[in-house]
Amino acid sequence: MPELLLEKICRQPDCVAFSGCSSEEIKKLEDDLAAGGFCTLPEEYAVLLQKYNGIIYDGLELLGTIPHKRLQKNYTLGSILDINRRYAKIGFFTQKLILGELPESFLIYDGETGNYEIVDRLNLDSRRIFNTLKEFFRIISAFLTLKD
Repeated sequence: MPELLLEKICRQPDCVAFSGCSSEEIKKLEDDLAAGGFCTLPEEYAVLLQKYNGIIYDGLELLGTIPHKRLQKNYTLGSILDINRRYAKIGFFTQKLILGELPESFLIYDGETGNYEIVDRLNLDSRRIFNTLKEFFRIISAFLTLKD
């Protein structure tokens, strides 16, 4: 897990990072995903959730186990389960799990290949494939405005 990069993102003045969740909350999410016929939550993302149960920064949204309402912005960051239920009827998402959003893209985990992908939201074409979450963060950090 790219802890140092995540910590740097979460220290940015405009970043909203929600407190981590318990292993019981992750277990409930995993059970709900299995009951809904979704692929399993990747272990490295579960580790991220224990530290940050959702992150919003500079166009990057990482989903958590629960929705987070931001009343001052009149916006709700959806949960992993909610967003995946919303797109479940689209065949492309079979054995895939939406974990986040980027401008005009989804961050998905492909349960069949074990890879992460950035997928165009409109045509569902894969823009980039990553073997690990660490690799995803290393590449995406170049597109974020990060101050030391």
